[in-house]
Amino acid sequence: MRTLLLILDGLADDRVPALGGRTPLEAAPTPRLNRLAGAGVTGRFAPIPSGMRAGSEVGVPSCLGIAPDPHVGRAALEALGRGLDVPPAATVVRATAVHLTGPFGAPGTVVRAVADGSATHAAVAALGAAPEEGMRLFAAPDGRHLCVLDGPPGPETAPPHDLVGLPLALGGAPVRPGLWADFARRLPGDLALWPWGGSKSGAPRAMSAASPFGAVVTAVDVVRGLARRAGIETPEVSGATGGPDTDLAAKARAALNALDRHAHVAVHVEAADMAAHALDPAAKAAFLARVDRDLIGALAEGPGPGLADVRLIVTGDHGTSSVTGRHLDGPVPFVAGPLAALKAGPGRPWHEAAVAHSPILDGAAWRGLLDGAAVPCRVSRC
Repeated sequence: MRTLLLILDGLADDRVPALGGRTPLEAAPTPRLNRLAGAGVTGRFAPIPSGMRAGSEVGVPSCLGIAPDPHVGRAALEALGRGLDVPPAATVVRATAVHLTGPFGAPGTVVRAVADGSATHAAVAALGAAPEEGMRLFAAPDGRHLCVLDGPPGPETAPPHDLVGLPLALGGAPVRPGLWADFARRLPGDLALWPWGGSKSGAPRAMSAASPFGAVVTAVDVVRGLARRAGIETPEVSGATGGPDTDLAAKARAALNALDRHAHVAVHVEAADMAAHALDPAAKAAFLARVDRDLIGALAEGPGPGLADVRLIVTGDHGTSSVTGRHLDGPVPFVAGPLAALKAGPGRPWHEAAVAHSPILDGAAWRGLLDGAAVPCRVSRC
């Protein structure tokens, strides 16, 4: 039996008044996923272990069947995924552009919003063109900027999406605070850069535990870095952007091609999480509908006699609230069934409410599911 895993970043959500009290997944038309649920098993999975902060650097390894490493920061993984050279004695942090209500570091200054990455890229790139001593800033068009600093890691700081509407001081004390205050003075308007996701133990080491997956199709640096750290292939896919404009059908074709080489293949899709961070539940629902139509639809057209043994598992690496913009650390829905079920057959609803009373699979039970163990009868239709 071969396995194709689809990880929908930020899948689970809160009930949203603008969607009639439904979650985006509940509001999205997903006939193919419902067909898969009708032919397979559904339930809940806990990708975020107790005591760890919800994020892809934690949830994606859990989805891939390996325990997340609490000692490696997100930014170090993104640098690995981007192919940046980070010296052993340096640390790397994410530098996210935010809008503030006052000066950086001033008492009472509040994070008004996370800035649009594409709209602020030029201003941040200008900072990187004039680096200060002991600092290299790598601006990215999608807003996922990285900053490499000489010296050991500083205190852990909160992600900016967890600080929207709150005083910046609640995010913690960043390493080299004067540097970030200077950046804010040089940026236009109310823009500032907030550092977070720093490594807690230097550069990421190779993982000691093996994942069953041989390939991960992704266009997101942190997931690419996680895969490379685990020795997993990350095929390049033309048109895959990591954003809402990503070519979902191309990602599906790449995954089906990878099944010729590997028994376990994963596909990571990011944009539902981005829509939730932007407090746009309608956009999140629309993207999930497009995933069902374009990605799941392409998979439905793919199976032939040579793929009759493939099962599809769909889940999320964590939830993201479209109400608050913050990550959620609770369980997420999952569905597992034969890939051939996508073509036709009766369906049943698959969303948070539909699995609300199902048992929750922990990391060990999830790894068992990936390895082919039977899901308990009470999780599915019996």
